[in-house]
Amino acid sequence: MKVLLSAGMIQGGRSGVARYVIALGEALARGQKDVDLHIAGLDADRGLFPWLAEDRWISIPAGMSGGAANPSWHQVSLNGVVRKHGIDLVHIPSYRRMMWTCAVPQVATIHDCAPFILREKYDFARGFFGRVVVPMIARRVRRVIAVSETTGKDVVKWMRVPEEKVTVVPNGIDHEMFRPPGNEAIRDFRYRKNLDEPFFLYVARLEHPAKNHVRLIGAFEKLMEYGVFKGRLILPGAPWHGAEIIERKVAASRFRDRIRLEGFVDNADLPLWYAAAEALVF
Repeated sequence: MKVLLSAGMIQGGRSGVARYVIALGEALARGQKDVDLHIAGLDADRGLFPWLAEDRWISIPAGMSGGAANPSWHQVSLNGVVRKHGIDLVHIPSYRRMMWTCAVPQVATIHDCAPFILREKYDFARGFFGRVVVPMIARRVRRVIAVSETTGKDVVKWMRVPEEKVTVVPNGIDHEMFRPPGNEAIRDFRYRKNLDEPFFLYVARLEHPAKNHVRLIGAFEKLMEYGVFKGRLILPGAPWHGAEIIERKVAASRFRDRIRLEGFVDNADLPLWYAAAEALVF
């Protein structure tokens, strides 16, 4: 079976959806012998799929990288790609790129229903698209994958997708990447990163209000004021929409010397950050 996986939304690999797409693609390419995987993406992201043969890579034009352009490419041009390469099934791992009409069966992964739950996250146009247009498309696809039971229930509730069309497939773990590193490795990492105190860790791109950093910082300040916790709050993540609001919140905090914006964390260090933390915040 020829499967086309869209990677047009991974933005240099600096997001959770990107992690999902890259790991899923590798698992399909290496672990499913009856799947002939093709990936459509921007050439700037080609290096994130080193295991994919050149003739299985389909280039999305560089001008179709962001804003409304990338979803538009999926609506207007992807069917032509499907026919040209004889694709049997399309997997769209982003609700904004789901196709209104697909020449072959279409599977979509929906990670959340943010346009309904976090209405202030989007401007009018994106909010309208997410709350009105996306549900109509979602009801047309062959199968919706939800990454959690909660998201699956939200898809049925908010998008009115029939329950029998929704399959929950929880996100997995890359056991090659995430495994206990040992006390010596943790000690060396703490020294290298100047981590001389316990710390709470919240890994998420700096996006306001969607990732709730501002409220977390407020909660951390309360813990410090009441003497409940003596340590640091570390916030690794690439800056995204609204990052400046989070940065201002940190700068204005009485405990700003205890709050650290770490920036994007590469894969080599991410397991060590988790292992070294006093606790993880979600």
